[in-house]
Formats: sequence, structure tokens, C-alpha cells
Amino acid sequence: MNPADDTTAQLPPADAADLTQASGEVRAYVPAGAPDVPGYDVLGELGRGGMGVVYRAKQKGLNRVVALKMLLGGTYADGTELARFFGEAEVVAAVRHPNVIQVYEYGQHDSRPFLSMEFLPGGSLADFLRAKGQLDPTAAAELVEKVALGVDAAHENGIVHRDIKPGNVLLDECGEPKVTDFGLAKRGGRQDMTRTGAVMGTPNYMAPEQAAGRTKFVGPAADIYALGVILYECLTGRVPFVADDTMKLLAKVVEDEPPPVRELAPAVPRDLEAICLKCLKKDPHDRYASAHDLAADLQRFQNGEAVAARSTGVFGLVAGALEREGKDIEFTGYANVLFGFAALTLIADGLYTMISLKQLSLWWGVGIQWTRVVLMGALVAVARRGHILPRTATERQLWSIGCGYAVACLFGSLALRMSHGWPEDGSLEPLMYQVFAVLGALAFFALGSVFSGRCYAFGVAFLLLSCAMSAAMAYAPLMFGLVWAGVLTLFGCRLRMLARKQAAEAAK
Repeated sequence: MNPADDTTAQLPPADAADLTQASGEVRAYVPAGAPDVPGYDVLGELGRGGMGVVYRAKQKGLNRVVALKMLLGGTYADGTELARFFGEAEVVAAVRHPNVIQVYEYGQHDSRPFLSMEFLPGGSLADFLRAKGQLDPTAAAELVEKVALGVDAAHENGIVHRDIKPGNVLLDECGEPKVTDFGLAKRGGRQDMTRTGAVMGTPNYMAPEQAAGRTKFVGPAADIYALGVILYECLTGRVPFVADDTMKLLAKVVEDEPPPVRELAPAVPRDLEAICLKCLKKDPHDRYASAHDLAADLQRFQNGEAVAARSTGVFGLVAGALEREGKDIEFTGYANVLFGFAALTLIADGLYTMISLKQLSLWWGVGIQWTRVVLMGALVAVARRGHILPRTATERQLWSIGCGYAVACLFGSLALRMSHGWPEDGSLEPLMYQVFAVLGALAFFALGSVFSGRCYAFGVAFLLLSCAMSAAMAYAPLMFGLVWAGVLTLFGCRLRMLARKQAAEAAK
């Protein structure tokens, strides 16, 4: 646990009061004049800040190692310091969550207040990031999701932390993060000891409203902003804003837009960048409505699902059509399957064209259709070593849209035949393919919102195809097959390129 930071209007340099709880074996030492707290054996000092000092101690009765936090001022601490100290104890004790540090006991001895908390030997997230640098996007999303859930538990209890930063996130022996140091926290229904206009917290992680000193507007959204800064730092290895002095830094936080995540780390997926930048919006109302919503979006990203941070409106889809990076990295082994699908589609729809030109009997169509389905199923089974059903969230999205398209085409075909009878000359085949083209456009627009922005262009191509068929209805199946084969070939080429890129990176 970190000692309490100075809570006056004076702003310390970023992370100046970070006191890590790194393993204690090397950094902890028994100081002269260590306090004698009944029930505890002080083993060493872990660190100190402007107001407090943290000791590593053993709780005698339960024989467990704890973090013992005490005020530096002791007997001479003023009323505000004492109020903040016990306020922190009360706040932390009120929150029960695996990702929030646990308080065991608090009280006073010889007029010196103390706080006994769980000892976390994994050090702080600040130390971890300094050692590791940038994190893998998925690992960063998982870590910040857990921190967000801890922050959300505090918010559910009416508590706003107001100083979320890597130095205030400690790691246990398994690397699980826990939010700590609620010395600047504000609790609903209690009088806030912060003066109006005072700037509280650590500048690099402050929300714009916090940096501007608008204290009464600092609510849960400020913590969400700070979580976004942590995510940004995990992904890029740096905070969004840096400056030579504190005032310039605060001005940037209030006025400037952060550099795009992918500008500093191009490998970060756009969905994760969108989540991060949504947290960093200047207007609190434009951020996530709650830390829980942020955690849920990070979970969706990890599952390969569509994230709420990406706009799904018409204009948002059009704007993102050319720039969206899909989740198709998961399908790099499917290139040959798509090439096979392209060949089968072209052959099958070429034969259907012969039916529409009355060169083949309509009954050929039944055999062609079933043969195509069986061969496509066999291709998938071979590629997936017998597993046809989807096994990941991304695959489930693709399978559900693909199966929905197939079912829609089937019922569209049946509806046309039932309404026009069952002709023996194949005269309905071209009209059916116009319906298939429109349904194909809808399927690609759905894929564009969850899979790859390139799908929007393919959706437009199928809409144009449905119109072009009117000029030569007898050749509609062939036109349809050519477009489908082209689309599948383009996808296959992209997947093969990604596969080669992955192999080259793995060989480095």
C-alpha cells in the first residue's frame, strides 16, 4: 500500500509519491526508531510519501505479513491529515472486491493512527510497466479490465478515487492487479475536504475537468479517463501528454487531443484504440457511462466481438469502411479453403446459367446445389481437421452471418417458387439470383460492422450487381458466380498475405 500523498493544492511531479510494494526482501529494511504497534512486528520500511510511511510487518495473532501504514506527523498531524487518513481507511474498508486492496484493521497507538492492509509482493503496475515497456494488446486489455472492475466496485459504493495511476495499482503474487491508495477519494454524501479550484491528483493521469480545478465536476468519469491513460500507457509505453513543467502539462490535458494510439503503436487493433480514445474524451459525457461499461467493452474485445466504442451509425460505418482493420488474422489458415469455395461457386453458378438458358434440365440444379454444399462442407472439415462448428467468438460471428445468409437465400427461393408456381423451364432462376445478390449485400454490411471494413465495399458491389442483372437476366447466375468468386479470391489472397507476415514475424 502506498503512503498517503500530499493532499494540499500543491501538485507534486508525476509519480513523485509512488511507493512500490516490490518484494520487500531487497528494498525493505528495518529503520532506527521503528514504531512499536501492539500486535505487530515491524519487519522493514517499504516507502514513504508526503504524509505517510508504509512498513512491512507481521501480524502476530494471525501470523501473516501485512502492510502497515502510519502518518508521518503522528501526534503532530493536523485535523485535515487525520481526517484524510481515517477517511481512506473507511473508504477502502467499504469496498469488497478482488481487485481492490483489503483493509484488515485501523486504529491508533500512542496518538499515531495506523492502517493494516494486505501485503502485495508483486510491486506496482508502474514498476511493471517500467520493466516491461509496451504490453501485448490482449494482455493490456485483460489487465485494465480487472482494474476497471475494481474501480467500478468503488463507484458502486459512491466512492470516486481521483488518483488512479499505475503507482496506485499493486500486483499480488499471481500478478492480479488491486487498486489502492484512496487518500484523495471522494465519497458521496460526505463533505469534500478539497477546496474549489484546487488541482488534486497526478497530472499525467488527470481528467481535463480535474486538471482545470473544476472539483465539483470530478466524478466517476474522471476515474474512467485515468483508466484510459493507463490503457494508453500499456499499449504505447508512454502517457498521452508530456511537457517540461506541470502547468504546460495541465494545459495540454485540458486543451489538446491525445496522439492516436496506432500512431505510436501500429500493431494495436483499431477496436482497442477506439476503447482507449473513448476513455480520453474531453467531455465526461462522451466517455463510458461507467467503469463497468468500460470493462465490458474490453471483455468484448478479448472475445473478438464488436465493441461499443466503435460507431455503428450509417455515417460511422461509411467513415470506417476504408480504414477498419478486421479480425481476420484468426483465419489465416483458410486461404486455400476460400480458393476452393471460389472455384466451386463459379462452376456451380456457371451450370445454373446453362439452366436459365435452357441448355440443362432444372433437375440438374438440385444435384448442383447439393454437390456444392457437400464439397464446401468437406473443404471446411479438412481445413479444421474434422471440426466444422465454430470454436471462437470471431468464428461464431462469421458462422452466424454466413448461416443466416444461406437460410435467407433458401427461404427467398422457396417464397419465389411458391408465389410463381414451380416452372420446369428454370425461368425463376435469374430472378432468384437478384434476391441472393441483395441478401449478399446485407450479409457483407453486417460483416463490415464486426469483422472487416472491406466488407462494406463488397456489400456495395453486390447491390450494384443486383441492378446490373436486369440488363441480362439469363446470365444473372454467371454474373453472381463471378462476383462471389472474385470476393472469395480477394479474401483468400489477403489471408495468405497475413499468414506469410505472421510467419516472417515469428522467424525474427
